[in-house]
Amino acid sequence: FYPPARPGMVVSDLEAICRSEAQRVLTHLRSNRKFGSLDRGWRELDEDSPIRLLSEWRCGPEASIGALLEPLLRIVRSPEFAGPSTYAALEATQAVLVAFSESLGRPSPQSACDASSEERCRGFVDVTSVTALLKEVSAAVCECVFEETNPQTDEATAMQMVVVLGSCVSGAGPAEFLAADRFRAFTKVLSLWEHYRHSVVLRACAQTALQRMLDT
Repeated sequence: FYPPARPGMVVSDLEAICRSEAQRVLTHLRSNRKFGSLDRGWRELDEDSPIRLLSEWRCGPEASIGALLEPLLRIVRSPEFAGPSTYAALEATQAVLVAFSESLGRPSPQSACDASSEERCRGFVDVTSVTALLKEVSAAVCECVFEETNPQTDEATAMQMVVVLGSCVSGAGPAEFLAADRFRAFTKVLSLWEHYRHSVVLRACAQTALQRMLDT
C-alpha cells in the first residue's frame, strides 16, 4: 500500500494513518457502482477528480496532510456523492484530525520518525497550526451537501458531520477560532438537529456538540 521508502526512511505513525484512510476511502469509492464501473484508469480521470487526487496522493513518493485533505473535503462539499461516500470522507477526515493533534502532543519529532527522516516528517505536516487545519475542515463541513439515499445512511452521515464540527470548534482556542466561524459551525449543527428532529440519537449527539461549543 505504501510507495517504496528511500534508504534510511521510515513511515511515521501519522503518515501511516493518513495513507490507510486514503486507501479506505478509495476502496469505498471503487466498490460503488457509480465510480467502480469506470472503464478508465484513475490517470485518465479529470484532474480535479477526488478519485484521481486520492490515487495520486497515495501513490506519490511525497505526501502531505493538506494534499490529502483536498480530495476528502471535495467529496464532503460535492453533491455528486451520496451519503455513504460523504460519510467515508468525513470519517477519514476525523481520523486525520485526531492523528495530527496527537502527533503534536508527542515530546519530540523523533518519537514519530528517526533523525534521518525528520525532514520528511516536517514536509508531511504542511499546515501552520492545528487551528488552521480545523478552520479549513469546519468550513468544508458547513458547506457539506450530499445525495440522500435512505434515512439510516443519511442520519449516520449527518451525525458524522456533527462529530467533526464539534471536534473542530472545541479543539481550537477561543482566541484563534473566529466568532463568525464558530457561529457558522454552531448554526450548521443546529440545522442538522432541526432537520433530524425525529432521531433521538442524532438529537442527543447534536446537543452534546452544541454544549461543547458553548463551553469552549
